[in-house]
Order: sequence, then structure tokens, then C-alpha cells
Amino acid sequence: MPLATPYPTARRLRVEPLSQGLQSPRMPVVVVLAFYGIWLGSVFASGHDVRDFIHMGRTYVAPPRVRALFKLDPKYHYTVQTNGYDGQFAYYIALAPVGARMHVDRVNYRYTRILYPLLARALSLGRPEAIPYMLIVINWMMMGVGTFALGLWLKRNGVTPWFALVYGLSPGVFICLHRDLEEPLSYGLVAVAMYLYAYGGRHRLVWSGTAFALAALSRESTAVFPVVLGLYLYFQTTSRDRRSREGAARFLPALFPALSLAPLLAFKAFLFLWLGPSTPSFPPGLHPQLLPFAGILLHWPWNVRLLEIVDSVVLPALLTAVIGIRALRGREAQPEVWLLLANIQLFVVMLNPLTYLTIIASARVSTGVLLAAIWCVPAFDRLTGRKRAWLWASIALWFVPWPTLIPMFERPLRAPDLLLVLSVMLLLWVATERPWQDHYFVGDKGPSALPGHIGRRLSESGSDAG
Repeated sequence: MPLATPYPTARRLRVEPLSQGLQSPRMPVVVVLAFYGIWLGSVFASGHDVRDFIHMGRTYVAPPRVRALFKLDPKYHYTVQTNGYDGQFAYYIALAPVGARMHVDRVNYRYTRILYPLLARALSLGRPEAIPYMLIVINWMMMGVGTFALGLWLKRNGVTPWFALVYGLSPGVFICLHRDLEEPLSYGLVAVAMYLYAYGGRHRLVWSGTAFALAALSRESTAVFPVVLGLYLYFQTTSRDRRSREGAARFLPALFPALSLAPLLAFKAFLFLWLGPSTPSFPPGLHPQLLPFAGILLHWPWNVRLLEIVDSVVLPALLTAVIGIRALRGREAQPEVWLLLANIQLFVVMLNPLTYLTIIASARVSTGVLLAAIWCVPAFDRLTGRKRAWLWASIALWFVPWPTLIPMFERPLRAPDLLLVLSVMLLLWVATERPWQDHYFVGDKGPSALPGHIGRRLSESGSDAG
């Protein structure tokens, strides 16, 4: 007997919008893919090389006394000022899954995120020159997949799918397209897994656990999602219910996180046997801080770049945490609320000083906070009476660094950039809050997207009509 989903199927009462097609979850996907497609086209049209996305540092391209994975191009300007960035390790592993271990800084740690480079290698059909392109294509497509899964989830929960744009265009995801990082793949799989968890049918936990397992093999920090959901399932099911279940069904709350984490743990064990304890599987510099916000406070006094991190990472997390705690006190303890608070605790409150050094690192690591906050919109709407000031304030803060990402290489934030942020905010508001673009779904607690007096009348009409 499968566990009941925490998301009851809503009775639907549709008020025809002016254009029904604009309400499809596919529309935000079109906007996201089109925007990044235009941006990629402009990057290549301006003369950038596909290798610019990898950010290769000479330290790891050709280490001393190690055979190079590829022939160095004397005409290409490899990163000299720094040792490059994380995307280079995915590229090296995709080129040579075995030989790349000599070109990686923390080999046990980097190899844990194996799905992204192996997928790029498979899609390249054995052609090394195609791998840099496949790394970009995977991220581009998975941005669309994540946006679509999130839009579907929002639609099923009575909220316009256009809020999925907040995730699809978020700075944390945009950064990953810049630098061939694995987050679009991992969080895209998380969005798919969350939809399957809620609406995957009879075998929803199996399908959802499989998607979460793939996400963890792309980025291990996404394991927090199935762990929290597993705990939610456990406490949602009373001891009497567990005793009354037959066979393996009584162990479902434990089997779900086990299914989600077993491939990651098995692969870590394989890496330890293959590579030995050459480097720690989790670098000490990335350990969570026990003192709240010690990671950012250790950098005091803050310069302009650190203030940008405080504005776009710390403040929106605190704002959404306040609403999340209110939801718990108001018994709106849906699983997505717990996911939000868990991500804030781990990836903002306890985030390490190394990650807080740059907006590139802190924004991508805290992407789970933004994703969980969008999942919380239906629950928070019920709590606040659909007053979304908390959401729009958070979006404004999340998108502060967005204009600095449009150039291929990072630049400081400028005052005119705020006008661009305001323009993006206006477009998002028009797409999500205008009456002619709302989905009007009536659930067990009444319409979630209509003004109160209209919603009550429609609910009463629906009841009278049977």
C-alpha cells in the first residue's frame, strides 16, 4: 500500500484567461531557452572561444611531470592569474575519466560529481573536440528541464507556472552556464524528482528516488532534499500506520532516502578503493560552520563584493526563513517548507568562509534556497492570504548580481545595473501577477489565485453544481 501523497488532488474550476496558451508550463521554458540562446549566440558572435566557458588554469592543464590530456594551443590564453575554476575538472574527467585524476586538485571530491562529465562524454560520441560544446548544451537544456518541472509543479498547486522563471533566470543558475558547472543538471533533476514525489503516481517514491539519486551523483549537496523528504514521510506516518502496513510497505519512509543515497555512497566507496585516501572526499575548507553566519562574519569588514553577497544571498534567505517559521507555527508544514529551512540552515547560516568569498560560489551553492522558496509559494499564499511582498523583496535581492553576469567575464556591480534589475522585476511581475495571466484553481481550501470574495463565490457555485 503506497504512502499517500502530501499534495491532495485539487478540484479545478477554470476561469478562461484571455489567452490560454500563455498559461502553459512550456511558456516559461521558451523564455528561458530563448534568453540563454540569444546570450550564447552573442557570446560566440563577439569572438569568444567555447573553451572560455571552461576557465582552464595552467596549473592543472599541464602539471609538472604529467602527460597532458590534450595538446596545448599556443594561441589560446589559458587562465594565468588564477588556477582556473571548477568547470575545468568536469572537462578533464570528460576527456579522460581515468587519466584526469592527475589533473584534478581534490580528486576524491571532484570525481564524486561524475554524472555531468560522463554525460558530456557520452553525448560527444567519443569526439574530444565536441565535449566543450556538450558541456554547454547539457546545462542549457537542463535549465529548460528544471524550469518545466517547476512550472508543472506550480500549476498543479494552483499557482501560475510563470514563477518558474525566477529559477530559470536566477543568478546562481546563470553563473553555472558561464563556467560549465554541474548545478543546472543537478537542480534540474531535483525539480523533476520533486514533481515525481508529489505526482508520480503509484510508484512515485521509486521514480522520485531515482531522480534524486542521479542529482546526488551530479552534486552531492542535493542529498539534503531526499533526506528531508524521507524524514517528513517518517513523521507523517504514525507508528500505528507503520504497524498496519504489510511487507515492505512499512519500510517505505526509510527506503526512499536509501534509494536516493545508495548510488552516491556506493560510488564514494568505489572512489576510496580506487584512489585511496589521497585527498579527503569532503575538503576541510568546505565544512559547515557551527557558529551561525561565521562564514561571512569572518570576512568583516566587508568590501563591495561581500556586501553584494550579503544582499543577494543572506538577506533573501533570512526573509524567506521568517515566513517559513511562521508557516510551521501556523501548521502549514508542507514538505517544501522543511526543504526551504534545511537549505537555509546548511547553505546560508552554516556556509563556510571559502564559499562566501565570491558571489560565483555563494550564489550557485545557495540555489537550493531559491528553488525551495518557489515551491513554498502555495503554502505561503495560504498563510498570508496571497500577499507576496516577501517573495518580491526576495526576488529583487536574489537578482541584484544578475546584470554583472551578462558580460562573459565577471565585473563589479554598477549603479545603472539596478535599472536592469528593476526592468527584469517588472517583466516578472507582469508575467506572474496580472489577472489575465493567472491560473484559477480551486482546491480543498478554496481558490489560491483569486481575490477572496470572487473565490468564495466560485467555490459556492462549484459546490451547488455538485
